[in-house]
Amino acid sequence: VSFDAAALPLKLLGVALPGKPQYQGTFEIVGNAGADGGPWTGTLSARVRGGELSYRRASGKVEAIQLNNIEARATTAIDGYTASFSTRATDRTELIASARIERGAGDLSAQPLTGSLRLVTNDLGLVPLFVPDIDRAGGRMDAELAAGGTFGAPEFQGSLRLADGEIDFYRTNLRLRAVAATLRFVENTLDIDARAQAGEGRVAVDGRLAWTDGVMSGRIAL
Repeated sequence: VSFDAAALPLKLLGVALPGKPQYQGTFEIVGNAGADGGPWTGTLSARVRGGELSYRRASGKVEAIQLNNIEARATTAIDGYTASFSTRATDRTELIASARIERGAGDLSAQPLTGSLRLVTNDLGLVPLFVPDIDRAGGRMDAELAAGGTFGAPEFQGSLRLADGEIDFYRTNLRLRAVAATLRFVENTLDIDARAQAGEGRVAVDGRLAWTDGVMSGRIAL
């Protein structure tokens, strides 16, 4: 079985996000699947070549973000499931992510997982979409993450860094400058180290969070 659909409107995806964005542009999907007397296998890929996402910030201003050169692919093979995602929306943003789950006997949640993510961006225009209290965000973000463990109990290693950050909160008229933050993931723990300038004062946040059997514990000092 194979299928091919082109020039589908992006609004069909209907991705529900806090900022209730509007979508313009099109995407295409290509896929195939078959059994050949054994387990089902197949591939599915999707591409966005020219699109736009827009949303209204807390201040009322409409923010538009280009969605270009986005590709996603999923494959079901005899020995595993793989997925990948990449975007080079502009010369300021690059995101590449991939994951693989082994396909074996037994519960899927117990199957080994491997994955990676790399992000480099100087465009943080999407941040207010996920955190509506933030009206504007700027700076440089770098992330390098690796995933392991099992599908049901993943473990993460890596870090996320923000440098030269600027964050504006419209409702409280709070403006943070010189924001620098580092998040470090080590298996089931997350270390937080963040600093920022707020007017004539400074803000610092340090902490460690841990997850054990799905329960979070830890400390955060402000």
